[in-house]
Amino acid sequence: MVLRVGARWAAAVAVAWSFLGASPATAATIQRVSPNCFQFAECGDTSDHGILISGEIVKGDYYKFRAVLAEGRSVPRLLYLRSPGGDVSEALQIGRLARELYLEAVAPAQIEEGKGVCFENDAATMRRSGRRRPGPCVCASACFFIYAGAVRRNEAAVGIHRFYIDPSTNAKLTLQESISRMRAVRQPVIDYLREMGVPGKYVDIMFATSSRELYVPTTAEIRADFLGYPPEIMEWLMAQCKTGSDREAAEVLEKKGLLSALNNTWERTGCLADAMAGDRVARYRQFRQSYDQFEGFEPVSPKAE
Repeated sequence: MVLRVGARWAAAVAVAWSFLGASPATAATIQRVSPNCFQFAECGDTSDHGILISGEIVKGDYYKFRAVLAEGRSVPRLLYLRSPGGDVSEALQIGRLARELYLEAVAPAQIEEGKGVCFENDAATMRRSGRRRPGPCVCASACFFIYAGAVRRNEAAVGIHRFYIDPSTNAKLTLQESISRMRAVRQPVIDYLREMGVPGKYVDIMFATSSRELYVPTTAEIRADFLGYPPEIMEWLMAQCKTGSDREAAEVLEKKGLLSALNNTWERTGCLADAMAGDRVARYRQFRQSYDQFEGFEPVSPKAE
């Protein structure tokens, strides 16, 4: 569905959209977090195997993301996404690293059609609990690329639209210069989405949706095209755990009683998680070794054209 500015997400996304060559902005907050603080309000838990990205994504955030990954005490698994968008190239790099390290996305949940809900800051019954967190409940624009890059995705409300050149910059360009800049980024975006297993129809949707609109995939689209693991990983997991796809598992659960369904879900989820754990640890250790070899060197972020 297409939501125009002024609709449900307007307040959250009016400030920061995907951009090319925009004016400087405050960098995103990227930090280690305890998933228990989000999921169970156990904020005294000092574990740090989750990563939170909130706020606008700007130049340099990819290197910040790498540094946060390297500084933790434990192997990260969950990637909490609370961003209205930002720099496209940074988001693509973060998304690729998220896939490389088998990070799982937790974007705002889609409980109502087209509307994101973050239990840590939006649920009315949680307002006085330790679960409450400041910040927007949104994953839109460039944040969608990070969501797409995750090795496992939740049933989320994510906003899609085409990237654009910051109006103050675009106004100073000739038409041909503007077209050339847009085309230079278009193919890398298409290649990235194909690499991450995103169906081609979303490329068409993205470029057909103006920068002042958002297309929010329906619950049915998220379940069919994003929810769970990408197809090539799901096939391996199905063999490892002798189970069906996420869609098949959901159909089986609908036919079982509540207790049986819960037990089946826990058993299947546990097997899938265990099957991924070994590779995740190995990949993270390899990342840490590579990162530590260059510790003390300050990376230079590419300049915006």
